[in-house]
Amino acid sequence: MLILFLLCVFGVWIFWAHHYVVDKRDAAFEAFEQVDNELKKRYELILNIISASKSSMMTEQSLIDYILKLREEVIDLGLKPEFVDRRIALDAELERKSVQFISMVKENPVLASNSELQNVIQKYSDLNDGITLAKQDYNCAAQTLRKAVLVFPTSLLARLNRIKFLDYMK
Repeated sequence: MLILFLLCVFGVWIFWAHHYVVDKRDAAFEAFEQVDNELKKRYELILNIISASKSSMMTEQSLIDYILKLREEVIDLGLKPEFVDRRIALDAELERKSVQFISMVKENPVLASNSELQNVIQKYSDLNDGITLAKQDYNCAAQTLRKAVLVFPTSLLARLNRIKFLDYMK
């Protein structure tokens, strides 16, 4: 009778631990989807900024091409769990290059007087607040997942289910 009771307790624990780890993974991916939604808005604004300033920024064509290539790569990766780490790295590089390009646009006297372009740049800046909040939510969910994946005993079930922790976003 005691053995049956212990087996039942162990079965309940396995069931709970499995769902705990899966819930943490799902929460991290949901948070990543929120970040993705905000980033998609940024990607469109980047395209708008480049389109509006391309004629005056011909000397920066290699930077423009690189930004467009990065944008395309990030979008192509989508939300596949196996590409989250790569997506985070590419997005960070895209953000750095976009900020560099926007700084050049702001320094260009012809473009600095273009109010429509300045409005798009302002939207880009305003969107960064939403992205920051979404990234904070994601990092919190990723940290909780990391604990579930690394701490015994849930680490055993995470390994069996091939659930890995995710990188943090900066």
